[in-house]
Amino acid sequence: MTTERLEDIFSGTRRPGDTVKKVCSAHFEFGPPFLEHLLLKEGVRPNTKVGKDFSLDDELKKKLLRVFNGADTFLAQQESAGFIVQKSEMRPSEEGEKEFLSYTEFHPYFFEQHRDRPRVELPSFDFAVDEFFSKVESQKIELKAVQQEKQALKKLDNVRKDHEERLGKLRTDQEMDRRRAELIELNEAMVDAALTVMRSAIANQVDWKEIGDLVRNSFLCVIWHLLASETPRVTGQGGS
Repeated sequence: MTTERLEDIFSGTRRPGDTVKKVCSAHFEFGPPFLEHLLLKEGVRPNTKVGKDFSLDDELKKKLLRVFNGADTFLAQQESAGFIVQKSEMRPSEEGEKEFLSYTEFHPYFFEQHRDRPRVELPSFDFAVDEFFSKVESQKIELKAVQQEKQALKKLDNVRKDHEERLGKLRTDQEMDRRRAELIELNEAMVDAALTVMRSAIANQVDWKEIGDLVRNSFLCVIWHLLASETPRVTGQGGS
């Protein structure tokens, strides 16, 4: 790879969202995982967007040239082994959550992008291939069971939350009813007077609009306000 060729690669037509890794992959013969490893080792972020603001400066050119031209050296110096990269899932159990590991990919070398991932190291790449394919199908079935268990627990948690909300509302309603009962007891005389006035108005076939005016413009309004209140209050207020 030469500087001129590298400049041609990055000056060509690109699609929106293209990254350094994607642009380089079409011209790197050893595959995307190895390319990502070399980019990371050079301090280049593989997912850097190659948009209109992207600049292929001299420092980046040097790093990318080392990536392309250093692949053969890496392969010649690095001893091949077998690495299986794993995915970690937390599986619910009676004792609490437990970690469940499943295989996701295998490689002949340890790559930088997998540094923080759980992995299994084997003596050779052939061992890694055999181990991967001997267990991956059963792990997929078990992983599906893990997902189903999580969904069931999520539904159970939603039911529990709904139940708690209903209980909370019931307690609030009960407390409001208790307070209203206390208000009625504390203002029994006024409540009886209000009921007497209302019954008399209804018995005399007073128009409902007039009854509404009566409630709004008399001590009856105080009673209805007390009964609707959430805070118990003792009052001796009256009127005619």
